[in-house]
Amino acid sequence: MPPGYTPTLQEGIGYFLPEHRAEVIRLVEACAEHGTPYEFTLPKLTAKGRKIWVRSMGEAVRDTAGKIVRLQGAFQDITQQRFDQAHLRLLENAVSRPNDIVVILEVDEMADAAPRVVFVNDAFERHTGYSREELLQNTAAIVGVLPVHRTGLEQIRAAMRAWKAVRADLAIHTPLGIELWLELDIAPIADEAGKFTHWVAAGRNITERRHQQQEILSLNGELEHRRLERTAQLEVANRELESFAYSVLHDLRSPLNTIDAFSQLLLRMDAENISDKGKHYLDRIGVGVKHMSELIEGLLTLCHLSRGQISSEAVDLSALALHVEATCRRRDPGHNPQVRIQSGLMAQGDTHLLAAMLQNLMDNAWKFTSRQALAQMDVGREVAPDGNTVFFVKDNGAGFDMAFAGKLFGPFERLHAPGDFPGTGIGLAIVWRIIERHGGRIWAHGSVGKGATFYFTLRSG
Repeated sequence: MPPGYTPTLQEGIGYFLPEHRAEVIRLVEACAEHGTPYEFTLPKLTAKGRKIWVRSMGEAVRDTAGKIVRLQGAFQDITQQRFDQAHLRLLENAVSRPNDIVVILEVDEMADAAPRVVFVNDAFERHTGYSREELLQNTAAIVGVLPVHRTGLEQIRAAMRAWKAVRADLAIHTPLGIELWLELDIAPIADEAGKFTHWVAAGRNITERRHQQQEILSLNGELEHRRLERTAQLEVANRELESFAYSVLHDLRSPLNTIDAFSQLLLRMDAENISDKGKHYLDRIGVGVKHMSELIEGLLTLCHLSRGQISSEAVDLSALALHVEATCRRRDPGHNPQVRIQSGLMAQGDTHLLAAMLQNLMDNAWKFTSRQALAQMDVGREVAPDGNTVFFVKDNGAGFDMAFAGKLFGPFERLHAPGDFPGTGIGLAIVWRIIERHGGRIWAHGSVGKGATFYFTLRSG
């Protein structure tokens, strides 16, 4: 449209939407014929096809004789104003309908004055029981913070003094005196100049959640009390059982030694009168006594491990392993496996217990490689993916079926027939207990006829 161009009345009416043109024509004709002023707000299209909202006003101009000679008027583009009003209505509807509480406070010009509530949504009235009018008239007196929960209030006040957003739990009393817990998110709002003018608080009713938390805490406290009480009872019972077992094992030694002594005495004093079959029976009694003595010693060792204190010192496992190897060779010179012991195997723990642990593991390896033509044993260490040191005792002996690996460390558990390899079934149980008391863990991998590897860790430091 060229500058200075004034559209005709018909052209001006044509910019309005078709559904509104009849109304515009009626108002304009009434003004032209009867002098009735008009004012209306309607959408229209610009020459470029953009939709805008305009406020149109018009009136009749008369000559000296009172005759209408022309119409004059103006219109105002109120598109932005309409947008702002629609946006405001949308925001009001948005904050009024959700279940979350929304409160807007206006910052008072007085520095020490408390912010004044200027808006609350419907959810506030539903949850608290206070009306919008009551809160707007008396902000401070209506909502009372519970004396038992001043921490949340102080947290909010400190954040507001620093003009910082804050999240806090707060308890208030409803008009009926009911405790209501709210989780509040409060944030400052600044104007275009950057000056803080309002606070917006969004809150959720968490009363039920708080009650559930209190109930859970109460139940947890009760369960913890029961657990401690039960643990104490079990510890007493275990100590009594261990003392009883220790006493019984000690008492068994005496009759067992008597059986062994009289059997040997009978064999020496009356050997010529004892038949070969009788001597065989006496020999079997001696074997049984020896096995029972070893079993008792193993059980006493287990009891001692549960009862005694352990020391913590630097232990040279390489030196201990070399000593165990020498002992095995003296005891069984007919078996000559290749033994490789890595140097510098250092650990922290009780020297005597770790020596007993290595003795049992290496005795097993020595025993189970006894039928191998080229027997091999390895004692060493490796670094696990997590960076921890893992020690191992490895052999190429009889091995075991991994399906039964879970039974390895139980007392009296044997994965081989007693006739194949001697033993009491206590050794690995002793090893497991020593490792456990050192804060480590032990596990094994094996394959039937291809050997076994026992891995263990020890608490560092």
